[in-house]
Amino acid sequence: MKRYFWNLLIWFDIGVNVWIFAGSPYETISSRVGKRRDQGDKWACTFCKWLDKFDKRHCESSLVPDIGENAPNWWKFK
Repeated sequence: MKRYFWNLLIWFDIGVNVWIFAGSPYETISSRVGKRRDQGDKWACTFCKWLDKFDKRHCESSLVPDIGENAPNWWKFK
């Protein structure tokens, strides 16, 4: 049952990434934010540090470098 709820959380995470942020249907928000952090976006660095309080190295472990290229590039909070 625990795995079922974990899968629901991942499904919701990906759904929000697609629906709200026009992201790839194969990428989580954490992966996307981790990529933005690696590009130097301060808000993404702050968000990843906040996530680290709950799950150490969350953004690093969520990164999927070969997914997300088909997402629009307008998702920028600068």
